[in-house]
Amino acid sequence: MSGVWQRKDLLSLRELSAEEIGKVLSTATVFKEILGRPIKKVPSLQGRTVVNLFIEPSTRTRISFELAAIRLSADVVSLDKETSSLRKGESLQDTAKKFRSSPGGDDCHPASVGWSGSLFGAEAEGIGDQCGGRIP
Repeated sequence: MSGVWQRKDLLSLRELSAEEIGKVLSTATVFKEILGRPIKKVPSLQGRTVVNLFIEPSTRTRISFELAAIRLSADVVSLDKETSSLRKGESLQDTAKKFRSSPGGDDCHPASVGWSGSLFGAEAEGIGDQCGGRIP
């Protein structure tokens, strides 16, 4: 595996090799140490913007995604259906295009869409392309 994570998504441990599981565990060990520091940040995503889009309310998921991005030093923008143009019927692709064309939007990296399976269906196809890269 050469130490570099090659997968786009991590949805299940069943699909991982022993080496990949070892990588996940070693990364978790490093982050456990980081969370014990007075300053719980690393510069991995410094200068980048992570966009979270939540269609259904989920306090734990939203907090988890926002804290993860912040601890990786990213700027975070979180949108939800009720306070975005999605409420008026705008598509996810159009929302991504509008964000991308806004000042600073050329640096956005979509991180999540808060409903089960949505990033893997037709509704989200092309969002990574619209927002400057693949969905991590």
